[in-house]
Amino acid sequence: MINFTKRYERLRKNARGARRLTARLAMALLRAGLSMPACTLFTLERLELGRLAGRGYSLRLRRPGGITHEYFITEKEVREIGELAAQVRELYGSDESLIRSLEYELRRFRESYGLDITPLDVYALKLWVYGFMDELSVKYSAQRLRMVAEHILSRAALSEAVRR
Repeated sequence: MINFTKRYERLRKNARGARRLTARLAMALLRAGLSMPACTLFTLERLELGRLAGRGYSLRLRRPGGITHEYFITEKEVREIGELAAQVRELYGSDESLIRSLEYELRRFRESYGLDITPLDVYALKLWVYGFMDELSVKYSAQRLRMVAEHILSRAALSEAVRR
């Protein structure tokens, strides 16, 4: 997954204006398994982090309606997303236009590589890699995780074959 997002960032490197930074932020959010609207919470006064024993942070995101979701996020992800969000937010007139641009980049990324995945799928894979599968909602099944992993691996194999 990381290879796909890094490759997409390189493809968008020559994009004009805010697009290049927006693509980098969208890919950083995706690698962290966060939805695109989460970028608006990456300011010092809005970010709610709890420390996990040497593994990163517990990030609490409040959704409309007062619902709070808790995510595992690494120190590197916090730093990268925070820095990119600060840069990108200056380039947009409103949070809504920034979110629309991030969602456009995510849609373009998925279309570019034929990936049918969501940030939740990426988050589930991340939890699996870090050994936190018990933190994943019971609504997300092991079968879905297996299907997503197989889908990504098949797209990676196809992508490699095309590049040769």
